[in-house]
Amino acid sequence: MPTNIESAIDPTSDSAYVRLQRRTNEVIEKADANDRLSQFFDISIAVLIVLNILALMLETVDWIGDTYAVAFALFDSFSLLAFTSEYVLRIWSCTADPAYSHPVRGRLRYAVQPMVLLDLLVILPFYLPRFVPYDDLRFARALRLLRLVRIIRIGRYSASLGTLASVFVRKKEELIIALFAEIVLLVVASSVLYFVETDAQPDVFKNIPTSMWWGMSTLTTVGYGDIVPITVWGKALAMLISLIGIAMFALPVGILGAGFVEEREEVETRRRTGQMDNPHTNGYVLFNYPGSASFEAFIEEIRHIENDVPICIVDDTLDELPQSATNHTNVHFIRGSTLDRGIYDRARLRDNNVVIVFPTEPSVPESDGTTRTVVDLVSKYVGDETRILHVLVSTDNAWMFDDINSAAVMEYLQVLALVQECQDMHSSVIVQHLLLNTAGGNPHTVSPHGTVGWSWAEFSRYCMEAAEQTGNRVNPLAMVKPDGPLETISITGLNQPM
Repeated sequence: MPTNIESAIDPTSDSAYVRLQRRTNEVIEKADANDRLSQFFDISIAVLIVLNILALMLETVDWIGDTYAVAFALFDSFSLLAFTSEYVLRIWSCTADPAYSHPVRGRLRYAVQPMVLLDLLVILPFYLPRFVPYDDLRFARALRLLRLVRIIRIGRYSASLGTLASVFVRKKEELIIALFAEIVLLVVASSVLYFVETDAQPDVFKNIPTSMWWGMSTLTTVGYGDIVPITVWGKALAMLISLIGIAMFALPVGILGAGFVEEREEVETRRRTGQMDNPHTNGYVLFNYPGSASFEAFIEEIRHIENDVPICIVDDTLDELPQSATNHTNVHFIRGSTLDRGIYDRARLRDNNVVIVFPTEPSVPESDGTTRTVVDLVSKYVGDETRILHVLVSTDNAWMFDDINSAAVMEYLQVLALVQECQDMHSSVIVQHLLLNTAGGNPHTVSPHGTVGWSWAEFSRYCMEAAEQTGNRVNPLAMVKPDGPLETISITGLNQPM
């Protein structure tokens, strides 16, 4: 019987219906650029929206609208089916999100979100004529104009437009103040010029609302020239208002510019403090940060073989990664507990090649029990091709991992053994037998005659070059000694004839 922790986190405990609902929500809602199906869906809907706007524009050209009327009608019907299906799937799958988990109240709260209401507005022009009879041509034109709402929906599928929307929301108060100030300036400028010019041009400056057209074109520095002052005081005021208008209409630009800078800084802060999901695929996911020395040694060795391979670190004890770790490219940090179900989705275990679980307390044998729990939970979320490794503190605890598909490596051999295990599923066992001098792992042919502080990559290169020059066959794994620091594996030289 599974433990409470396992049953709470195990995704296989859900029914096929719930898994389908969750997957549908992932494809439609998350807009994950690394999920091919989600990416295809987003691009397809965005292209369909653009084509709908293009069709709406072309239909207004008489000869195109008349010639291709049937084609436009068929395209409208296809769009109706696509947008309606998308809307229904959104409402159906939204309960996969814990925020909308209630089957009725959750869907109602989801349905009144602004972007979901826009989805509804997109399909309304198709359905309203069928349920609301009308004879007024203006009503029909209004419904067709409502189709322009579709272009706003592109923001759902564009990260850049999403950022723009976030900036507007962040700076809404400042923008409202700036807009209010501009409206006040418009009213004051138009009123003053009306009283100055109305006697000289009664047919041009008839009233204040008419003068506001001049005020708007002047404040925006457009100046159409259809309404211009002719008196001396009127021209002087127009010059002053034009200068003020340049400054006032530059104000929202500054506000939005500051908003973009703040948004970027917030995103960077969220990334640095581990609040963002793993953006990488085909890389490594490390649970529990192993310490700066071990991590530096590991990343140096692994990237000697796989250049700039992405690495994601999951840890709930760090506020942010040490500077030495963040200096490396393609290193991502997620702050979260291994008992949080969502952490496994955020780390994207299924999309990466290797998952490595380090002990929570290095050199403490009891931490192997915690490692066993994490490995057991990780194994439920990895893909078929993803390999799992765990760092074992004590060989006495190896029995804990007998029934799970995870390769063990010893803690004080972690750099060499992990790198070897990542590349070859059998090599870490060989390394440990040789280094621990167990299971006949110390060949009689080995005759070490010195110790040199090389890294594994350096030793392999020098060793193979020497073997080639002398015509000897050597086994680099048989010449490693575990008595050096982790960041510089100590090895012994050998020159053994065949």
